[in-house]
Amino acid sequence: MYELDGKIVLVTGGASGLGRACVHRFRQEGATVIAGDITPPSQDRNGGAIRLDVTSEDSWRAAIAEILAHHGRIDVLLNGAGVAHDGDDVLNCTAEIWRRTLSVNLDGTFLGCKLVSAAMTEGGGGSIINIASVNGATGDGGIVADGVAAYASSKAAVRMLTKSAALDLAARRTNVRCNVILPGYFATPMVLDYLASHPDGAAARARIHDAHPVGRMGRPEELPGIVMYLASNRSAAVTGGEFVVDGGYLAR
Repeated sequence: MYELDGKIVLVTGGASGLGRACVHRFRQEGATVIAGDITPPSQDRNGGAIRLDVTSEDSWRAAIAEILAHHGRIDVLLNGAGVAHDGDDVLNCTAEIWRRTLSVNLDGTFLGCKLVSAAMTEGGGGSIINIASVNGATGDGGIVADGVAAYASSKAAVRMLTKSAALDLAARRTNVRCNVILPGYFATPMVLDYLASHPDGAAARARIHDAHPVGRMGRPEELPGIVMYLASNRSAAVTGGEFVVDGGYLAR
C-alpha cells in the first residue's frame, strides 16, 4: 500500500510498545527493518535487531556503521525510544530524573537526527520521523501521575528540534525530510504496567479514558498508519509537520 518494498528502516525503541508495533507494520509493508533498543529483540528472518543506547553518540555511530555495512544505506529513521518516570512533578522531580528523561527523549532524538541525516544525505535522502507526545503541547499531563515536568519539557523540545532540523535539511537540499508525531495515551506495556501497579488502577484508567474524547486509549496498532505515510514517497512534499494521533485529546 505504501510502497515501502526495499526501504531500509531503523526504529529506535523497537523492542516494545509503539516502536514494536511500527516494526511489525514496516515488515508487513515490505521494508527491511532494524529494531534498535538498549535491550534488542531477537533477530528474525524478516529483518534484524541491534543494540542501541540512544543517549550515547558512540553507540549511534557503531549502529549506523553496522547497518551501512550490511545494507548500504538508511532510508527511514523512526526515533521512538522514550522514557517516563514517577515523581516528575515540578516540586519533586529530582535532577537525576530530569537528566535521565531529557537524555533519552531529547538527546537521543537529537543524536539520531544529526548522525542518521548525514548518512541519509550521502545516500541520496530519506525520512526522519520523531515521536513526541501530546504532553509536549500541553502541561496537562497529571491525569494519572502528579505531573510531567521533565517528560513534557523533553517532548516539547522534540517538536522544536523537528522543525529546526526540517528547515536546515531542506535549505541544504539534502532530500532528507523530518516530521513529528504527537500520540495521546496508548495502551503500551509501559502504560499498562503503570496502571497495574497503581494503588487505584481502575480509577486511573478511567481518568485516562475520560481525557480522550473518543473514550479510550489508543491501541498500538493504530499509530503505524501515519508512520508508514511519512516513511513513504507519498509524503515527499511533507517536512517540518506535526501529526496528532490522540483521540481528540488536544481538541478539548
